Amino acid sequence: MQNEKRQSNSYENVGLIIQGDNNTVSGNMVSVNKNLLELDDIVKTIKQTLRDSDIEDESREIINDNVDVIHEQLKNNNPKKGFIKTAISGLQGIYPKIEDSVKLASSIMAIIKLAKDLEIL
Repeated sequence: MQNEKRQSNSYENVGLIIQGDNNTVSGNMVSVNKNLLELDDIVKTIKQTLRDSDIEDESREIINDNVDVIHEQLKNNNPKKGFIKTAISGLQGIYPKIEDSVKLASSIMAIIKLAKDLEIL
């Protein structure tokens, strides 16, 4: 019997199964949908905390720019690892200046951890 081609919303590739429109990834990876929601929540928390904080303008700009880069790249189908690494370095460099803001510091650490957990780097 010949192999039949079938149309489906699922694609298999090296132990990875991607199912159609709901962006669910299973197998050796976690749900893309869950990670993107978590990413959006972390970014929202960082932005809100920055608005409410008394962090100096230069630090606020550095955090905003680097968080935006990470957010855009992690949502991209083909993220640029160099951009993400540079943004993480920028956030890690600013971290000592914001240690007093526990919520902001923990959110920044969460976005760095998420980027690393996605094994993009």
